[in-house]
Amino acid sequence: MGFGDFLKEISGNMTEEEKIELEKKKAEISKFKEDQKDYVKMSLNIKSGQNSVNAGTYAIMYQRKDGSVYFNKNYYDRFALIDYIWDGPMYETKTTTVSSKKGKEKKKGKSGKMTAGAVIGTMLMPGVGTAVGAAIGAGGKGKKKYEEDGTVDTTQQQVEVMSRSVIKLKNIETGEFASIVINCNSDIDAQIKCFQFNNNFQTTDNAEDIQNIASALKSLKELVDLGVLTQEEFEKKKEQLLK
Repeated sequence: MGFGDFLKEISGNMTEEEKIELEKKKAEISKFKEDQKDYVKMSLNIKSGQNSVNAGTYAIMYQRKDGSVYFNKNYYDRFALIDYIWDGPMYETKTTTVSSKKGKEKKKGKSGKMTAGAVIGTMLMPGVGTAVGAAIGAGGKGKKKYEEDGTVDTTQQQVEVMSRSVIKLKNIETGEFASIVINCNSDIDAQIKCFQFNNNFQTTDNAEDIQNIASALKSLKELVDLGVLTQEEFEKKKEQLLK
């Protein structure tokens, strides 16, 4: 519904025919939105061929229940999915290097403090006090110092990277073929395989071509049998047909 139609509707200036047409448009839009909930869809990063399907670099491809697809909000540009080509996942090796370290703990405490502590402890409590006092006197701040021991741990992991795939389509209205190149990986490949592909367009054309060639060769052979064409002329015609 355009803005002009909206103004007419609220102003009450629409004719009966315009109101009927407007209701039809509303019903079509409502049905379309309802059907769209069940459509298969996915996001694509299109690297080339965007213009052939009226889409941008980043697009959403929808597939209707009848198998036709469109991109973004271009509802009326309908395409048939013909083929999908991908060579499979590509991987790169990711290397992680970690140096092992060991810790050395050093205690700082002066011997003078240790001796003084032992003397005081003996005066207060002979025997046990000597050991306790010595321990108190020896008390110092501990400090850990870490040094590399020269050991290096290296791990390698295969990581999948983006590669290219091709989707071939046919414009249902014009009959023109189109191809788009997209970024692809295993996850995207799995999503694409949820779509229905219809190869009948190419298969039908090829079958008709083969049938026509076979029919033409049969007719030429009959002309040879009747003496109208020589075998040499037949071979030349045959070569032209099979090119």
